[in-house]
Amino acid sequence: RTRAKAFAERMLGAGAMADNLVYVDYGVGIGSGVILDQKLVYGQSCAAGEFGHTHVVENGPACNCGSFGCLEALVGARAVETRIRRAISEGGYTHALETVDNPDKLTVWNVLEEAGRGDKICSNIVAEMGAYLGLGVANLVNLFNPAVVVLDSRLAAGGDALLDQIANAVKRQALTCSSEDVAVRFGTTGRDAAVLGTALIVIEKHFSLP
Repeated sequence: RTRAKAFAERMLGAGAMADNLVYVDYGVGIGSGVILDQKLVYGQSCAAGEFGHTHVVENGPACNCGSFGCLEALVGARAVETRIRRAISEGGYTHALETVDNPDKLTVWNVLEEAGRGDKICSNIVAEMGAYLGLGVANLVNLFNPAVVVLDSRLAAGGDALLDQIANAVKRQALTCSSEDVAVRFGTTGRDAAVLGTALIVIEKHFSLP
């Protein structure tokens, strides 16, 4: 699914036909689709791109993979939702509460949308999210030297501040030779990315698309 989205973004979206591209898929899990020299990377057991299970901090929260301090455990959708609910239970107020009738129904997408509108609590949570994602993306840039990093289009709800934070982290933390010309963009293919990408991969195998 993530590889299909990466392929769709390269062919029809923000990837703009780049030969070397990394796509970051965000949700409950965090994955990456990698295209090097126009080819999708699969790995020995098709497990290449498990971005969410890269180790980010020592003694961090437990992850469902059995490790601790994984990127996904820190800023995946469930981690963000736990954070906003805890903030509310401790007396914090957010405009996100106006969109639901129960704090337990708040989602990461509510948090991103309210952060994009300037809500203080949501903005702080998304800023932390951006810091960790930026660190992770910087590592991807070091590893794969892409021309373009495409972020899940749903992250665009967090606004340009989130994009700038991730892009600046890449410039600051990745090797200069890899980061000085890399473009970091939100995806544009939207909800249909996986379907489009799957179709394009099938077509590519039969008709050798560039």
